Amino acid sequence: MDRIFYRTSVRDPITNYPLYIFDTSYLPSPELINYDELIITLMNNIPTQPYVLIMFNCGLNKISWMWGIKFLTTFLDVDDYNLNNVVKIFTVHDSWFIKSLTEVVSNFNSTRKNITQFKKLLDMFDISSGGNNTTTEIVKCPGLAKLSHYLDITKLKISLNVYLHDLQIYPQGIELAMRYTPIVNPLIRLDKTSLFYHHLYQMFNIISTNGHQFELILLKPGNKAQSSILYDCIVRNHVIWINDFNLYCIANVFKKLLSQLPFALISVDDIPLPVKDDLGYSRSTLSSIITKLRKQEETYNYDQLLLQIFVMGDKLIENNQITKHTAITLSNCLGHCISHELITNNINNLQIVKRFIKNILRNWHDIQDEYKILTIAESIETTDISEPLYHSSTDTLITTPEISKVEIQYPPQKYKFIKEPTESGVQRTESCSRQQTQQPTESDIQSTHASTEQPTEPTQICTKQQTVTTKQQTPPTKQPTPPSKKTPPPHIRYKPVIRGRKVEQLTKLYEERSKGLEILNMM
Repeated sequence: MDRIFYRTSVRDPITNYPLYIFDTSYLPSPELINYDELIITLMNNIPTQPYVLIMFNCGLNKISWMWGIKFLTTFLDVDDYNLNNVVKIFTVHDSWFIKSLTEVVSNFNSTRKNITQFKKLLDMFDISSGGNNTTTEIVKCPGLAKLSHYLDITKLKISLNVYLHDLQIYPQGIELAMRYTPIVNPLIRLDKTSLFYHHLYQMFNIISTNGHQFELILLKPGNKAQSSILYDCIVRNHVIWINDFNLYCIANVFKKLLSQLPFALISVDDIPLPVKDDLGYSRSTLSSIITKLRKQEETYNYDQLLLQIFVMGDKLIENNQITKHTAITLSNCLGHCISHELITNNINNLQIVKRFIKNILRNWHDIQDEYKILTIAESIETTDISEPLYHSSTDTLITTPEISKVEIQYPPQKYKFIKEPTESGVQRTESCSRQQTQQPTESDIQSTHASTEQPTEPTQICTKQQTVTTKQQTPPTKQPTPPSKKTPPPHIRYKPVIRGRKVEQLTKLYEERSKGLEILNMM
């Protein structure tokens, strides 16, 4: 019930009455729950003081109109007391129930005389009944963008179901009527007092806390539409239900935020060539990168973020039986977001960064003791942001220090991915590539990154087919095909009329219609 009807922390800017949300997308199916008891529970949660209601109608199409009529009769049963408390109603998204309610009641009103309550209800949903201050004001909004003309929707707890329904109607996204400064912009910094730092570390903490329980986290793609909605909400600083999004979507948005940093955590220019796989080279190179990040004011706190990412990666590798992650798979999925290198620009630069990250993860137990690394919880506790961002399923605001206490459950998802090469296969590839390649000269190393030795990555394949010369082949000729015989159209077999088929559905519709008319006759 806390997701169906709940109070927000926002007030209507005109009437100054509290805002309540009625999210019909969370209404259960009548086959799963007794709606008579649900209506009683819903009536007990209706406020006794004047309020403004926001009604998201995207879930009404799955509910029978009979239950809507029954709820309205219960709602109007106490001498117009409940109706008078509803000062204003914002109806978001069209629904057949809202459209047909006026027609159904008006048709019945022509045959009945003693239904004054329904007359008031008709006036409430009548567009032409303007200028009457005693009736409830109805504001019809086709989408969330229109709702933003009247309210600050960034402070409303809107469910993912509503966002998905709005995205189906308006694929271009939500354009707010209000002016706002995007959190993600070219001038952002990892300042602990900034909203970007607050959002980034909240998602980082969720991934670090729960990522070791999911297979190939940070590599498997989440739902594209849900990831886009989550990212747009972060940019606009929306209050959201984080439990509505699975961990793969959160990981995708986290990687995208890392790629939006003004400076890369690891620049390819800071990696000396040729890249070596020994511990000494990895230790000295990482030390120079961390020192450079600490000296520059623009990259403040970049060093801690980079080291914490390596700590999280080591945790994922230790739980390899569940995560299926190795140093190679993590370097492949973190290479772009850490270095900001694109494959379209220079694939060699990206391969260099991936190989360096792979070596750091393999030698992390020997390197981590040289740095003082804060935990993610400690990084969150030092922030000064008191504005809550996420909400748990228990309808409590998750502040920044308490996010580590949230237990999030995500539904399992099935994905199909190409298997990563094993460690033995990588060793065979590296040994084979060393035999076929020669060591570059010093002049070649100093020229460019593109002319350097190619790193031995698992994508390289060493087989005997590399030495086999291909023979000249002639283009295939088109052979004439014999004319096919015209096949007769398939014979359509109609299903026999069996007693009981369709009868149950027709009986159910008849019973619902009878109950609805009986409710109207009793008024």
